[in-house]
Amino acid sequence: AEGVETSAVPGLTAFSVSETGVLVYGIGLPGEAGNELVWLDRQGKITGSLGPAARYRGLSVSPDGLRLAAHRHETDGGDVYVTDLQNKRSMRLTFDAKQENTSPIWSPGGDRIAYASVRAGVAGIYAKSADNTGAEEQLYSTNATRFLVPLSWSANGQSILFGAAVTDTGRDLWRLSLVGDRKATPVLN
Repeated sequence: AEGVETSAVPGLTAFSVSETGVLVYGIGLPGEAGNELVWLDRQGKITGSLGPAARYRGLSVSPDGLRLAAHRHETDGGDVYVTDLQNKRSMRLTFDAKQENTSPIWSPGGDRIAYASVRAGVAGIYAKSADNTGAEEQLYSTNATRFLVPLSWSANGQSILFGAAVTDTGRDLWRLSLVGDRKATPVLN
């Protein structure tokens, strides 16, 4: 694909692939008025659309390929929405755009979504049920980074790979264990 959207955070791109092979990606530059999400056939012909353009940042297709979690950017931040790709109905998952709720990723079973958020100036990773039932859970937080970006949930559901901007080492990859003490350890500094 050409012109795949890159995030306002340099080096990040907006794409996701489901277990069923569905690929979703944004096209355009950060800060554009909006992106329309469309379906393409293998020859590049548009076969469908999700609806009106929005300022999408961070796209993640559910493991079954039937739902899309996306950060919709607003003037003062953004929130995570979950869209049923069959009926094109969206549900808001987070409710405070000033927290910059972004970078959603699906759990392997498709029942939970983890995302980054900034609360009182502290970067964190949170998770919530994909159907918006139950309470939000804080998985990790630190004030030692400028931002955190959940990248991938392990296939066994026991850890999350995330990116972090650390003052001393730059952009790093970390692994957050979701079992036991939930410790984060560097993978690549």
